Amino acid sequence: MPLSIRYCFYPVMGDAIHGIIGDLIDAMSMACTTFGVCTSLGFGVQTINSGLNRLNSDIKADDETTQIVTIWIITCLATGSVMLGLARGIKNFSLFTFALGCFLLFALMFLDNTWYLLNVYTQSIGHYIQYVILVGFQCDAFEQLNYEFTKGSNLGWDNGNSMTGTGKLIQNVEAATNMEMADPMEYFGSHAMQFQDWWTIFYWGWWISWGPFVGLFIARISRGRTVREVILGSLMAPILYTFLFMGCLGALGIKWQRTAELALGVKPDINRGSIDCEAMGYVGGMPNSTEAIALADIGIYAIACRNHGDRMYDVLEPYGHDIGVFLKIVTLVAVVLYFITSSDSGSYVDDTISAAGMLDPPYIQRIYWAVTEGAVATALLAGGGADALSALQAVSIVGGFPYTFAINIMCTALMRAIKWDQEDEDIISKGKFVSAVTDFTEGFQPYNRHPRYPQAGKAWTSLLIGIVCPAAPLWGTLQKVYGSGAIMHAIGLSFSFYIWIVLHFIVLADGLAPFIGWTFFFGFIVHLAAIRVAVRDCWDIYGWAPEDFLCAMFLYPCVVGQMQHHTDCFPMLRDPETGRLLNEETAAPGKPSPGGSETEGSTPAVTGFYYPMPATQPPAMPPVPVGALPVPPPGWQGGVVQSSAPLVFTGGIPAPGGMPIVPTGLQTGQA
Repeated sequence: MPLSIRYCFYPVMGDAIHGIIGDLIDAMSMACTTFGVCTSLGFGVQTINSGLNRLNSDIKADDETTQIVTIWIITCLATGSVMLGLARGIKNFSLFTFALGCFLLFALMFLDNTWYLLNVYTQSIGHYIQYVILVGFQCDAFEQLNYEFTKGSNLGWDNGNSMTGTGKLIQNVEAATNMEMADPMEYFGSHAMQFQDWWTIFYWGWWISWGPFVGLFIARISRGRTVREVILGSLMAPILYTFLFMGCLGALGIKWQRTAELALGVKPDINRGSIDCEAMGYVGGMPNSTEAIALADIGIYAIACRNHGDRMYDVLEPYGHDIGVFLKIVTLVAVVLYFITSSDSGSYVDDTISAAGMLDPPYIQRIYWAVTEGAVATALLAGGGADALSALQAVSIVGGFPYTFAINIMCTALMRAIKWDQEDEDIISKGKFVSAVTDFTEGFQPYNRHPRYPQAGKAWTSLLIGIVCPAAPLWGTLQKVYGSGAIMHAIGLSFSFYIWIVLHFIVLADGLAPFIGWTFFFGFIVHLAAIRVAVRDCWDIYGWAPEDFLCAMFLYPCVVGQMQHHTDCFPMLRDPETGRLLNEETAAPGKPSPGGSETEGSTPAVTGFYYPMPATQPPAMPPVPVGALPVPPPGWQGGVVQSSAPLVFTGGIPAPGGMPIVPTGLQTGQA
């Protein structure tokens, strides 16, 4: 398959990736890549300009013009790299940058207390293994509860309740007690309720926005390698190296921060994880008191009180002027090169996706994407003004949030692809629905549709009826699955669905009726998902209950139509009560061959990832000269005859549109 993100979804979405759904996936991937790289460029120029300021005080670190010029210098170098291509440009830049980073890392390890740094590395790995599950589930639930206890805060989810809506809880409680509520942060000693926004959500969004870029780039350079090699080379090795690099710099930062605290006699607030920078003699990130300036003169800074762009260079100061200048030059060059390699790799991935997976995109397109990334980063910094940092954080979250759902689908798709590749029985022996829930995006005329696929008019009718009356299209399906109990399921679906709608129009004093309605809608979704599970069991279709629930929740009319189409097109394979095959000889689907046919004795079901043709008796084929294009009789599809020898059918031969160019129903070994 071409090198494009849309094809990651094929095991789940099938041929729907060739339509508008695939276009949206690729467009979202390009947007995420661009936003992720631009966020990094925006933050990177702050670090670069701080390094230039340390080498030449005439260069202002916070000057907007200097930052924009820096962005365009990086953009020009990245454009040259991506023009040279993967082997000559991107690869050479990356190798040199990695070597420079390694030099800086080991220089710091040998210049300082090596034993201390290695201990921190080992200890940090242990802490990570011990706390990764705990911290991974940490949501700051009780800290964020303080939003309801704080005046003027924004819950972000106002349920309209007269007691617990935004601001109403405080108002009602203070009116009842005639007393002002205490400050929850002071009263409970909790850390800032905004911490998840400042840190967790921002970094999640930023990292996820890099997902399509890094994933596709690794896939490009890993072609021909095994899954084990990719996991070890692109996951395990970088993680261990990152632990070492971040552990070394982090340990040195903690060392110099503690040195400053002990020297200035200021203890940190360990409960809130903060330090009083004013007491330490720092104003606006700069040392201001006599003691703090004296410490800075010998290269020791309170790292926590410094500006974002200065902290990395502060770690390099205590080793003397000459060594410090040398290390700052190495660091500055390494940071510039790291951002060049990020920009050129991001541009290369955008080029590849926008060129429909072409491995060698046009040069003009390479220039376009490299320049676009620089232009977007410039717009964010210039347009953000004093809030440029917030603008960069916001764009990364905007880019990463929708891709969070896409990554979950990718994980499912990867699992299915591996199971299929390993020929696991649970997926090989199962079928799939004749239609997909996304077929409406293709006007119900999807690529490579099954011969028994419903007519577009019928599919649209089912979809439109399903929107306003979900039980109506499902009536035939319910009868087949539940027999005499079908009427109860139809009533249950209809009741919960219409109560959901009616409660939106009922006005109560406290305005809570719509939320009770959404409770009924949730019950409707659970019921519909349970019906889909039953249909999959009876028709031997591969799937997963959470998948049924999510499809029902977001696309319930499509799920209704999907079940109707399949149960109308194919006979039931298993007894709904016992789960046993109804006909052992004809119901068990055969394993499809790579060409798309099924083994002898298989049924015309939709099996695996392939669409077999219906089993009908083909007519006799008259002799045709070699190389001639025959006029196919009824039941045949045309093709060029390559040999005058008797034709033997050994498997389906895909043709445009995915239909085999062999007689419909011809069995293996038949001429």
